[in-house]
Amino acid sequence: MRARHRHAVRALILAAFAALAGAQPGVVFAASAEESFADGNRLFKQKLYWAALLRYEQAADAGMDTPLLHYNVGVAHYKARQYRRAAAAFEKAAVSPRLEILAHYNLGLTAYADNDNATALRWFRNARDQERNEQISALAAQAIDRIRRDVLFAANNDVETDDKPLRELERDPRPFSDHEIYARVGFGSDDNVYRSPAEPYVDRSDPNVGVPVTPVVQSGSFIPVRLGAKYLVNSFEHESFFARYRGQGRFYTAAEQTNANEF
Repeated sequence: MRARHRHAVRALILAAFAALAGAQPGVVFAASAEESFADGNRLFKQKLYWAALLRYEQAADAGMDTPLLHYNVGVAHYKARQYRRAAAAFEKAAVSPRLEILAHYNLGLTAYADNDNATALRWFRNARDQERNEQISALAAQAIDRIRRDVLFAANNDVETDDKPLRELERDPRPFSDHEIYARVGFGSDDNVYRSPAEPYVDRSDPNVGVPVTPVVQSGSFIPVRLGAKYLVNSFEHESFFARYRGQGRFYTAAEQTNANEF
């Protein structure tokens, strides 16, 4: 049950981060702030949380001060296990009606991770009792039940939850290294394989001789391919190094069109 809840929590946080990663419409910032914010989002997705926090700080220094920035800062601090800083950022993000529910739920998560069950219950109840997002309400209810079971188990087994919470015993150790390999293959059709223009033109590759050309549009089928590999080394507690290979292309199925392949 604990593993399923932890997976659901992680999925919700990352999904919310991905959905809110863009700048808010109608707000314009200096290019340096936007670039730092976008680079912070990129680093976060690569699990480089401390580097992402540095970029978010640079975005703030360049003039960006929005609930969305504070929310992403909170998520990055949470992933870096800086729970009190995460809570401070989520409280700033909660002023936005758009982010209020997510921020309240994540405030519950940060308090829970920081061994403060009383504060966690307060935020989880806020998230449970709202009526705008049923998914978060259900997850908050599950979190409340989990905390109650932890407290009951501790009481029945004489466990000091303040000094040695059960969730700390259940936390998976961070592996020293990790790797990821993926390949994606599909199928597509192209109604203009060689990107031929619609009108006749003159080929002036030789400046002295202009050759009139009547383009012939060709259609064909192709196979899109994406390949990737990543090797990650967790050298420090909150930071990592990695090497990555990425390749993508499209390969046409007709033998006479292979010169249109792209990679």
